[in-house]
Amino acid sequence: TSSYARTEEGASRNETDQGSIGVWDSLEAIFADIDAQGGSAVQTQALQEPLARLRHLLQLHRNLSTHEQELHNVHIGLLLESSWHLQSLRRLEALVVSDVHTDSETSLGQTAAVESLALRITSILCEEGAGFKLAATMPQTISKASGSPAAPSV
Repeated sequence: TSSYARTEEGASRNETDQGSIGVWDSLEAIFADIDAQGGSAVQTQALQEPLARLRHLLQLHRNLSTHEQELHNVHIGLLLESSWHLQSLRRLEALVVSDVHTDSETSLGQTAAVESLALRITSILCEEGAGFKLAATMPQTISKASGSPAAPSV
């Protein structure tokens, strides 16, 4: 049994296991068979250029597969980092908003300063765009008259 036939069996397993045909594995097996058989000088000369192109194509596929995996790993890492930073910003926003609405014995000037700081920090956290929200309570939803958060907008 040639290695090509064995690879076809493996490709069938790959097809059921991974949902794809092992085309690249089959191509590698074909090259192994051709290299092992050698062939006549005329056949070798006639196939030299097409085989060189196919080998180059196989190498490009290997390189792209490696880069694809590297990019996938970077993407997953960035998603995790983004999630971590977003959670940190949500905690910061919750602290700032809760400080604005804390009932305390502070003077009116201190309350206004805390509220101003809270609004500035929240505006920095939410400057990504009009539809960007870190939490349900945004500066626009704080009811200044009552000093309590308004119902979250959906």
